[in-house]
Amino acid sequence: MKKDDGFADQPPKDAAIQVICLGAGGGPNEDSVTGLLVRATASKWSRNSILAIDAGTHLASITRILEQHFPSVVQNTPTSSRVRFEDNETSPSPTNTSSQQESSDAGSEISWRSASPQPTITTLSSGAFAGLPFPHASARANAVHVVREHVATYLITHPHLDHLSGFVINTAAFHNTSKPKRLAALPFTVNSIKTHIFNDVIWPNLTDEDGGVGFVTFQRLAEGGHHALGDGPGRGYIEVCDGLGVKGFKVSHGNCMKGPGHIHRGSSVQISEIGPNGLPLPPHGPGVADGRSLSVSQPSAPGTPMFTGASGTSVPPLDMGMQQCVVDSSAYFIRTELGTHYSSSSRPPPAREILIFGDVEPDMLSLSPRTAHVWAEAAPKIANGTLKAVFIECSYADTQGDAVLFGHLAPRHLIKELETLADMVRDAKNKLEIEREEHRKGRKRKRTSTSSTNGFLSGTDDDYYIRRRSRSRQHSRTSAVAATSAPTSAATSINEYAPGSSSRTNSIALLSPGERIMRDYMDTPTPSGSPTPTPGPETPVANGASHAMQQQQTLLQQQAPPSLSVTSYAAAPAVLDPQAADGEQQQQQQQQLQQAQRQQREHAPLKGLQVVVIHVKDTLMDGPPVGDRILVELENHERNLADAGKPLGCEFVISHHGGSYWF
Repeated sequence: MKKDDGFADQPPKDAAIQVICLGAGGGPNEDSVTGLLVRATASKWSRNSILAIDAGTHLASITRILEQHFPSVVQNTPTSSRVRFEDNETSPSPTNTSSQQESSDAGSEISWRSASPQPTITTLSSGAFAGLPFPHASARANAVHVVREHVATYLITHPHLDHLSGFVINTAAFHNTSKPKRLAALPFTVNSIKTHIFNDVIWPNLTDEDGGVGFVTFQRLAEGGHHALGDGPGRGYIEVCDGLGVKGFKVSHGNCMKGPGHIHRGSSVQISEIGPNGLPLPPHGPGVADGRSLSVSQPSAPGTPMFTGASGTSVPPLDMGMQQCVVDSSAYFIRTELGTHYSSSSRPPPAREILIFGDVEPDMLSLSPRTAHVWAEAAPKIANGTLKAVFIECSYADTQGDAVLFGHLAPRHLIKELETLADMVRDAKNKLEIEREEHRKGRKRKRTSTSSTNGFLSGTDDDYYIRRRSRSRQHSRTSAVAATSAPTSAATSINEYAPGSSSRTNSIALLSPGERIMRDYMDTPTPSGSPTPTPGPETPVANGASHAMQQQQTLLQQQAPPSLSVTSYAAAPAVLDPQAADGEQQQQQQQQLQQAQRQQREHAPLKGLQVVVIHVKDTLMDGPPVGDRILVELENHERNLADAGKPLGCEFVISHHGGSYWF
């Protein structure tokens, strides 16, 4: 866990996605509010290959980053027409610049290119934009070049100003582009921006709808994905720029400030307001089509991300007086297919994904909890190694009370959400292991269909794994209890730590050794429900053993997983020196407990996942940055979970302006 500087001169080998942080804050300073750039590394900085995720800050932030490499203003430069790179839809690179100049000098048919003077191409070797060739001498000219030529689409999570204002103001720079800039979002966001921003009141109508100028075009995404598009794991993803596909889900971002009984027409729930006679009121005012980013709170079924509670479902109508408006936001899965550019010798998943949240509140406080649906979609992707990072807000430190969160997260809430995700990932890994085992069994049956097993396996493979696991556990227990203790049967050994049906027992039996360790540890009964091991009559306790030492031994026996359980104190050989017995025993117990904790961390469900914190709200007070405090609190919460036997295993990163992150 760390606060990453975000800079790497050389990206990691086989990195498939790059994310550049333009704005990591959530206010009140307006210079670094939410904004990200995402690209597939396979696109190699081609035109229209960059996806902007939110744009509270955009062009100004790109300029600030480039000012580290270029002067802000260059005086007395000869004027020439702006260079455009349309012959191969790629900005000039060190490999093609000279050939372009030669063809121009030879009277190329590309008449639109300015032959004199030729631009000086600068390709950065470090920083967030390393590898991108720039045709201008100043930071501001190169920044607008990035926006005009390389940013293809703006993917907006919700229409709040700290996620949108940069895009709106930057539309004045879109006039020299060859095609409109695309704004992609779920329908509630598109409708809100169209109605309340580009309405010739707040801002000129620069869109291509309702007689606008045409600088901006809208792409309305289907919640839960476009299921008619794609195939296999990539089904539902729609390409929004070169090499990147997107799938979006709604999440909740607080409540309408007008309180209960007030209803807006959101994009997901088609409910009319109710009059005094109990009948729907007729449509009125501009609210009919305003598409405000608010939905009526409705119950939702687990595992059904697209369920909205609209008419035609079996959900009974709610008391309209008790309904509340819930502010909508979005979470987007961003996917790039791994092609021949992936050179790892291992067998990688067919794609790489990241998950980016807009503003979101904790499900534990929400009137319409929807984040669990996103976790349910993410868990199998983490289990199979496809999803590598989650960008999620953590606006406040834990000192912020629940009543004044305003639809945001603090570290205590983010950890709870990640606990939910970890449980789902653990189940997904178990399911994946069962599927792999069934696949192996199927291949084994084919290989042995013409030969005898010579009695090596009697019954099913499940029975074999159960017997093998039972013998291992029974052997472990015989070293921890006296020889006169009652023997534990195989069924008792399994069911004691995996209560439930036989299907659950079989599922646990089929886990990999590391996952069986984690499952055993998680399913171990609490100390209040566990029998305290007692010394056997044939192995007396060494004289002088302290009561505190016996308590520590009992705690170790209760907390450690059976496969890692320490040797019972009753089985320790008696020694003449009680102090030596205490010291040696405690040292042995400490070493074994540390080994158990190391193995638990090794098999933590979120190991390998980066959680990048965005949208940190600055307090504008003296002292260390709020992000540093949030990181410390997240680390403390995760450490407490690890001490309780529930490590998450993820890496926390506090984002910052100009940071470059590779996945």
